[in-house]
Amino acid sequence: MKNTKGSSIEYRSNIAKRKKHGLQEQPELMQVKLTLHIQNNVASASSNDPINDPINDPINLTERQKLILQMFSDDKNLSRERLCEKTGLSDATAKREIAFLKKAGYLERVGSLKTGHWIVVSNHFLL
Repeated sequence: MKNTKGSSIEYRSNIAKRKKHGLQEQPELMQVKLTLHIQNNVASASSNDPINDPINDPINLTERQKLILQMFSDDKNLSRERLCEKTGLSDATAKREIAFLKKAGYLERVGSLKTGHWIVVSNHFLL
């Protein structure tokens, strides 16, 4: 609040009104100091184990994911709806599996959604 005479009188009158109506003056802002202790438990990993080791490890596909890749390998124009009909998967599960296979680099969509087709990037999963 400014240090002018008018505002000081206004402030005092607000305090008087609050006391008259049984309202208490608000306490000043409190400052709290928190100390966070972080412990790094590296007992499970060896000291020579790189941090990005899981990224470099091969991805193990499930039987369902292998089946989906095999179906796209057999029919590059297979739609998600037709995939669901053939496998009995729900639409949400098919979307999730296709998204995973695309992100993992096994499956790629070429062209538009309407006239494009699927490419199975790696066939080593079929072995």
